[in-house]
Amino acid sequence: MKSSTRDHVVAATHFVLGPSNFIVLRLPENWDLRLGRTPMDVDYTVFLDGVRWAQAGQASALLVDAKAGRAIELTVQTARESVSAQKLLDARHGTCRIGGHDAAYAIGAANFGLFKTKHYAVLHVAFRC
Repeated sequence: MKSSTRDHVVAATHFVLGPSNFIVLRLPENWDLRLGRTPMDVDYTVFLDGVRWAQAGQASALLVDAKAGRAIELTVQTARESVSAQKLLDARHGTCRIGGHDAAYAIGAANFGLFKTKHYAVLHVAFRC
């Protein structure tokens, strides 16, 4: 049985430039994309095939499976130079291709909050554009 998926766009919106896409994720039908904890920031953009892409910047989103009561925090960093990896607990690292670019990812956990008491599962993706 093949599970159905939907495309979700992680993008930042600027009041003058409009939306700038960071990444398009194909997620299972039961997962949804929500705003992350930190504000999105775009430093440089590139226009390709009628779409504005964030060439340098940072985005944050929350991948949520409401039925199962689970969530994963997603951070995406794009840069015109190399990007250092985020420090995660029990991290599993790997590489992939995103939009024709070599990318590195890490899946792990991090503690957030004033006293670092909030434990989150984190997916960090970084690629050079």
